[in-house]
Amino acid sequence: MKVRRDFIYDPGLVLYLPFYQSDGAAFKSKDGYGHLATVSGASWRPGGRYFDGVDDNIALPATPVLSPTLGTILLWIRFGRSGTAEYLYSQNIDNWSVYHNGEDIRLYYDQILVAGWARVVGVDTWVHLAFTFGTGETGRGYENTIEKASGACSTSNPTEGLIKIGSLSNGATPFLGDIGEFYLYNRMLSSVEILYHYLATKWRYR
Repeated sequence: MKVRRDFIYDPGLVLYLPFYQSDGAAFKSKDGYGHLATVSGASWRPGGRYFDGVDDNIALPATPVLSPTLGTILLWIRFGRSGTAEYLYSQNIDNWSVYHNGEDIRLYYDQILVAGWARVVGVDTWVHLAFTFGTGETGRGYENTIEKASGACSTSNPTEGLIKIGSLSNGATPFLGDIGEFYLYNRMLSSVEILYHYLATKWRYR
């Protein structure tokens, strides 16, 4: 019998949220840390969590391990609209955040644009997004493993703060659509590693 392996365990994986299999109002992350994720409204579906674009989000408490100076964000996401600003991920206003302005996808640090590009995949279609970042490094953004943009990251150091998935950290600018899973690493993955991750998990999002 063949066993599907989504990824090889990596000690750099500090947060893994498989929304497609986590259907409670609160659940522990499936990494080595067991972070508590608290759901506010985001309803469970077999493919992940649905965010209504009004007030849904998933929150994780502040902890140093989730505030890396080097890192990678990976997620499977399905946009539900165009033309409306929304946050996919944020940690404080001064830390890393992933923003969708309705047409462009952007990675910010300390409110400064690191990388941004015009979204290729339309609404109601699953897409694999990846962002690598590092204090004083070159951050990069990928859509379905294709590098779309890059830019210099601020030399400031991230501060510990509340994480919100599906909105800004204060709950504003909510996302409409589905998120299947979310990963945060404390190192910058290579393009080959991002490709491997995409190939190992895409069977769930066809």
